[in-house]
Amino acid sequence: MLKKSRIVIALILIITLCSVLLAPAALANQVQLYTKAAITKVLKVPIGTNVPTGNFTFTFTPVSINDDTNLTPPLTGIGAAGLVTISFPRVAPEMYTYTETVGDTEIYYLESGELFGNVVWPHAGIFEYTVKENPNTFGSLPAGQNMTYSQAGYTVKVHVREYTQSDIIPPGKSVGDLYIFTIGTYRTTKEDGTAGDEKVDPTPGGNGVDYHYSQMTFENIFTKHNGGDGTDPVNRATQTISKAVAGAYSSTSIYFDFSVTVTKPSLVTANPAYKAYIVENGNALMDLTDNGLPTYTVDVGGAYVTVTSGTALAFKLKAGQHLAFTNTHVGASYAVSETGVAGYVPSATVTTNSTTGSVVTGSRGGNLALPDGTVYTILRVGELQNRAAFINTNDGVTETGVTISDLPFYGLILLAIGGAAAIVIKARTGKTKDK
Repeated sequence: MLKKSRIVIALILIITLCSVLLAPAALANQVQLYTKAAITKVLKVPIGTNVPTGNFTFTFTPVSINDDTNLTPPLTGIGAAGLVTISFPRVAPEMYTYTETVGDTEIYYLESGELFGNVVWPHAGIFEYTVKENPNTFGSLPAGQNMTYSQAGYTVKVHVREYTQSDIIPPGKSVGDLYIFTIGTYRTTKEDGTAGDEKVDPTPGGNGVDYHYSQMTFENIFTKHNGGDGTDPVNRATQTISKAVAGAYSSTSIYFDFSVTVTKPSLVTANPAYKAYIVENGNALMDLTDNGLPTYTVDVGGAYVTVTSGTALAFKLKAGQHLAFTNTHVGASYAVSETGVAGYVPSATVTTNSTTGSVVTGSRGGNLALPDGTVYTILRVGELQNRAAFINTNDGVTETGVTISDLPFYGLILLAIGGAAAIVIKARTGKTKDK
């Protein structure tokens, strides 16, 4: 009996061990089936940038059937005979497949229609294609705008089978009818143009958990500024810093010291040089020496200086003047500060994309820096008007004591007091006589 029990225990151990060893092999043989496919256009823009209007197009190139390059897979049914188009922008943000904001970048995801649902396959087999994005589909963009096109490339293998008696056949289908068993999609070229070999999920809508769009993605970056060719600081300024004064003791001739630092959006890979002019009475100055900028360049717009992203520019402004940038990118951030001047109370308001915020007020004679961390936590350049408007007020200091201008007022008070005293004295004198 004991011997039989040992044999049974040994058999159980052997079966358990085999199950453990065979389980990974069974899992390894399980194939993730993708029966539908779409392309996802991923458009990245600096925060606050309007999505451009235009089409992105993609070309499917037939490669082989069952690895035979002499046989050509069908293109009819894939877009317009192998040309797939995705149009931007959508009518409303919710009509994009997915959107998100990461740091200072807004990302728009938009899928194509399902790619292979309308293809009539000639027979069962493996049909191979390559997919690339076509460059320059937005044509020649206006000055100040730039679009980078995706360099990604994919190999797509559509596995087509016939229904058999052992299959679960859907309604309307019969044994021998063709169906897509799976679609193998491989990223063979990365976004930067280097070689890749990564299998991706092309399913429209993604898996609905980890990602919500087809992973056959093509990424584009769009950046812009609205200054045209950058030579019109009066009508095409992308960002301004203005100076005004107020109060009975303010001066319109003294200069106030400023410093500004503009930082490009992270999507701008180059290190741009931003142009700055000084404008007064509707005209750009031709000499910037008095504004603390003795080294400058003159073009058709006037005298200007250039400053690279992230570098501080020190300058001076007097009442009625403003510094005008003509090529700062939409989505750029900036910081500006004014050095305090004795007797003046500094204040400022910021307008971003034509929306004006609240007033920030400093202390008399003190410095004022923006963003201040309370009213303004970050300053950005938008599509429309962008301005930091500084006003310095000098109402003088209220003096103590009597001034000449106060004498008539005090005289009337003294007369009133004197009259009242005379009445009191007269009344008392009268009472004394009556006694």
